[in-house]
Amino acid sequence: MKNNINFEKLDKICKKLKIKKGDNLYLSLDSFKLFSIIFKKFNKSLIKHSSLEFLKYLKKKIGPDGNIVVPVFSFNISKTKNFNRSKTKSDVGIIGNYILEKYYGNRTFNPFYSFLIFGKHKNTFLKYKNFGATELNSPWKFMIKKKYKIFSIGIHYARSLTINHYFEQVEGVNYRYIKNFEINYLDFNKKKPKKMKFNFLVRKKFCD
Repeated sequence: MKNNINFEKLDKICKKLKIKKGDNLYLSLDSFKLFSIIFKKFNKSLIKHSSLEFLKYLKKKIGPDGNIVVPVFSFNISKTKNFNRSKTKSDVGIIGNYILEKYYGNRTFNPFYSFLIFGKHKNTFLKYKNFGATELNSPWKFMIKKKYKIFSIGIHYARSLTINHYFEQVEGVNYRYIKNFEINYLDFNKKKPKKMKFNFLVRKKFCD
């Protein structure tokens, strides 16, 4: 398939963001804004292929010692009560969904805050069985320890700081509370879903 990405522009972006070999990156991307910047000519039909090419580019940029986290959060399951670890789509961008189609086996456990992991940290991330989206022993803690950088394009920095909800749970803020959800969870290589309880730190309806 014909390449439509302007890699020179990507190089300039990565240089400005000081991306280097061995970096650990957490992606926070507005898909259409990203591709409107780096496409030689905007072509909606090439977004799927270009999403994979973009991932390939970043993996090469950070090298074998670097790691990439792609958020594929699913908030809608609070209503549907169903989650398929291999197929449930993300609510936070089409890039993650296109990457998920090919690399669903790289998806972490928690259905609300799940991530696709690339690099040497993948097995560590996949071992987490956190039933709380932002509980203390979760991938968020590991990302802090390993000093992941937020790689954000087209999204206001405040919307990129999902990790703030982890800190809110650590601090026990009074304007949020932990809400439990029973989810029909279909894990990898399973034929039938299993009812499982997960929890999410939600905002109180009325705050002082």
